Amino acid sequence: PVCLQGLRNFEDEGRIRVIRHDEKFNYARINNIAARHARGDLLVLLNNDTEALRPDWLKRMAGLALQDGVGAVGPKLLYEDRTVQHAGVVLGMNGGAVHELVGLGADDPGYQGLASATREVGAVTAACLAIRRRAFEAVGGLNEDFEVAFNDVVLCCDLLVAGYRNVYLAEALFLHLESKTRGANTTSEKLEREQDECRRAIALHPRLFAADPYYSANLSLDVFFKPAFPPRRTRGGNATARASSA
Repeated sequence: PVCLQGLRNFEDEGRIRVIRHDEKFNYARINNIAARHARGDLLVLLNNDTEALRPDWLKRMAGLALQDGVGAVGPKLLYEDRTVQHAGVVLGMNGGAVHELVGLGADDPGYQGLASATREVGAVTAACLAIRRRAFEAVGGLNEDFEVAFNDVVLCCDLLVAGYRNVYLAEALFLHLESKTRGANTTSEKLEREQDECRRAIALHPRLFAADPYYSANLSLDVFFKPAFPPRRTRGGNATARASSA
């Protein structure tokens, strides 16, 4: 009630527009509807379980997202205890797609300094994601067949296939109280749905899940940043992937 009243107050002041959505929860559809109503050239997907850490967060993200050739931009996100919740996503890890460098301290550079390096990545999370309208519409927005999970990963894969570059911004711009509203995937129904969405995401982009172009083929897809044994690189120079167990 307090949140809804706050939204009504902001709307009355002309600061925001509230779009009511009373249908079954579908994260992709909700954001696609919002994108169609938005008037700007830059779209920002931002969960309600986030908290901004600095006032210039939008300027920092826009500076990358509005560059030519850039698709999705996602910043470093932290848990409440100020450890890393998101620093990019690796496609194919553990048979799915997994956040990189989770649990590092906010200022810890991590493996080869990756946590502190603004860089291209396979995917970023939609919990906090900036993208130009042109790029979003070029790939048809979020795939609404993915109601809860993997819609952001599929979006990023669609962008890569279309020739865009996804970027991780190595600045801690938000806290992310992960799944605070919707709850974690702990029930058998939620886990089954997530596994199904994972399988379907891989089926749409098997090559990217087999060989994330931004994660070394010399490294394992079972444990982050450990050498792959046997090597995943074949004689032809292609990477082989761990089969999905989802």
